[in-house]
Amino acid sequence: MKPVRAKKIIFIFRNIIFQPYTASFVQDNIIQIRQSLKIAVVISLLFAFFSTFTTAILTENFAGFSLVICFRLILILLCTYFIFCVSLDYKFINNHTVGIGTGFISVILATFVLLTFLDPARHSFYLHRASAILVGYSVFIWVYPNIIIVINFFFITVFWLMNHYIAHHVTGQTGTIDQDILMIISYLTIGMSANVLINYWRLMDYRATLKYKKALTDLRIANDEIRAISQKDEMTGLFNRRYLLEQFEIFKERARRQKHSVGLIILDLDYLKKINDKYGHRQGDKVIKEFASIIKKRTRNIDVCARIGGDEFCIIASPIDERGLKILADGINAKTEQAKIPLTNNPNEIINFTVSLGCTVFNGEKNYKFDELYHLIDEALYKSKHAGRNRTTFVSPDGSPKT
Repeated sequence: MKPVRAKKIIFIFRNIIFQPYTASFVQDNIIQIRQSLKIAVVISLLFAFFSTFTTAILTENFAGFSLVICFRLILILLCTYFIFCVSLDYKFINNHTVGIGTGFISVILATFVLLTFLDPARHSFYLHRASAILVGYSVFIWVYPNIIIVINFFFITVFWLMNHYIAHHVTGQTGTIDQDILMIISYLTIGMSANVLINYWRLMDYRATLKYKKALTDLRIANDEIRAISQKDEMTGLFNRRYLLEQFEIFKERARRQKHSVGLIILDLDYLKKINDKYGHRQGDKVIKEFASIIKKRTRNIDVCARIGGDEFCIIASPIDERGLKILADGINAKTEQAKIPLTNNPNEIINFTVSLGCTVFNGEKNYKFDELYHLIDEALYKSKHAGRNRTTFVSPDGSPKT
């Protein structure tokens, strides 16, 4: 036998026949399990109805056969009531479908055993009817194959012993009992073999579905990570220019719908080139990171802070008015002026730095373009630079200065 084929056989016996499926598999397939249960109970009802109203039974003396008829009618009522309960979609049955179905089949088989004792002349008839019902339930209890194997084993053992007792001590008909049992074993073997094949393909399909879901989840996570990386500035952790432009359109549309204003600030570090030339780019990078930390702390979670150039940053804040934007800009200015960064190779020497800002506030009624507003506030920013740096210049969206 080839190693691959041997592995498949071991897999089938270990995972399909002798091991129940996982709780997640049962939960994912609970609808199919309940449908299988309905089919199995309908099969039981049909066989019970057929067993009760056969021609041989109708020709019997009803007075001497009333107890057998009574139990057969009880069997019909049990199956009918169970179909009714399953159809009503009771929560208890939904949560314990396999256990309740297993208990029900046990009651059905026990009823057939009792009928065999009450009507020993037809023990072969009950044996074949009960085995047919058991094959039907094999389709239902595919979730727990080991349960149906145990039930089949006890069913064959009990009926074999009982029929042998009846044949030797009641009817004296011993010729056909072993043949009947062999036929029943053949029925159940065929049913179980078909059930194992069905289970195998169900499990393969379930495993393929799980792999597919896991692959989709991994792909989604990877896409989210790629999206996050593509939106962020690697050095500062702030957003980049592309994300800023996307959010500008969203902020603008939200301002139009909700009738509020949007603040736009451009910030440019003062004399960063001198810091790089004097202390090195490593120290200049520390200045950039420290400033990014300052504007993150001074802004809200709903605002967007982005690095759009080497030493140039931008903030979109909304909802906000002119007074609120001035408070925000002045707060960033003050915190930046207070910041102190020690030199890497000389902690006793401190670097101070400042920032110049250009700001505007606009509403969503007019369809402003980012480049238009950027050009306006960039000119305001350069007014701050020419006026001595470390200050904020406000400008109206129409280009007129604000005091």
